Amino acid sequence: MVRKTIVEATSQIIGQKEINLTLPDDRGPLDLTRRIDELEAEVSALKKKQEELDNRPSKWYNNTMKHIIIAFLVLCFTTSVGNTNETKTYTPKETLEAFSKVPGKIANHISNEKQEIIDYQKKSWADAKEQTAKNFAKIKSWFVKN
Repeated sequence: MVRKTIVEATSQIIGQKEINLTLPDDRGPLDLTRRIDELEAEVSALKKKQEELDNRPSKWYNNTMKHIIIAFLVLCFTTSVGNTNETKTYTPKETLEAFSKVPGKIANHISNEKQEIIDYQKKSWADAKEQTAKNFAKIKSWFVKN
């Protein structure tokens, strides 16, 4: 048995075009609960799919990382390939002369740095001594009236 809606019945009576919409006979409270269950199942499936999509790394991230890694590898290979200078062979005498110059340069550099550090510390300690005296005088003025 096919039930008709009020709109269908009145349209047939008035003579408007006939609507042939067939509705199932099991409509009612049970049909509504079944439909609600179907929609809830669909919503839970969509939420699960959303979680899967949220947890996967983005396509942009994957492509960007690939490009960065490729650029890094190209840079490494070009620097190693481009560094094909022939090494110069030194005679023992030249080697001794080169080594004798290096310690002198290192010693000069270290002594210069040491002197700069000593000068800086003398200046900063003198400034700190002045600041401490000013602070002490200011605190003393709070308690002692002249």
